[in-house]
Amino acid sequence: MTITFGYQQAGMVVKLSDIATIQFGYYDAPSDEEGELYYLQAKHFDDNGAFTRFDDSFIPSDGKSQKHLLKPGNILLAGKGYRLFAWQYEGQPSPAVASTLFFVIEVLDQSQVLPAYLTTYLNMPKTQTYLRQLGAGTSIPSIRKNELSELQVPLPNMATQQRVTQIQALHQREMALLTGLLAEKQQLTETVLNQLIYASSEEGS
Repeated sequence: MTITFGYQQAGMVVKLSDIATIQFGYYDAPSDEEGELYYLQAKHFDDNGAFTRFDDSFIPSDGKSQKHLLKPGNILLAGKGYRLFAWQYEGQPSPAVASTLFFVIEVLDQSQVLPAYLTTYLNMPKTQTYLRQLGAGTSIPSIRKNELSELQVPLPNMATQQRVTQIQALHQREMALLTGLLAEKQQLTETVLNQLIYASSEEGS
C-alpha cells in the first residue's frame, strides 16, 4: 500500500488502517522444550504490559510460522482477554512469533509515523477505554479487527511524536527504578520485622 498524502498537518487524525497493517497472531501448540521460534504469550508480560521474562514456549519453524516472524518495529496489541496493552517489538527475543492473543500492527511508513508513538497512543487511558468498549459484549473481551482498523489516531508532526516517545521512555525507566526500589524496601522491611519478632520470641523462651 502506498501512502498518497502527508501526515504532517497539525492536528491531523487518521484511521489506524491508513497508517498500518493489522494481522492476527499465529496459532500453534507451544512446547516448553528448546525450539526454533520463540512464541510470545500473555504470561511473558507483567501487569503493566512490559516484557519481563520468557518462560519456555517454543514452536517449530515451517512455511506457515515463517510468514509470521516479528520484525523490529512491529507492535503487539492484546486483543483478547481482560488484559489490554500494546508493546513494541525491538528485535528480542529472536526469532519470535506472536500468539493469537495479539494483533500484530506494522507501521507502513516509519518516516511518517513512529512505532513508539503509536504504541504510546494505544496504551493511553482514553484509547484503552475505547478499545475495551470495542471488546465488550462477549464472555471473554475480544476486539474485532475491522473495528480496530477504524480506530482514530491523532498524528502530530515528527518532532512532537519524538517528544512523546522520549517522555514515555523516561517514564518507563523511572517506573522500573521505582519498582526495583520498592521491592528492595519490602525485602528490607520484612528482614527487620522478622529479626524483631523472632528475637523477641527467643528472649522470652
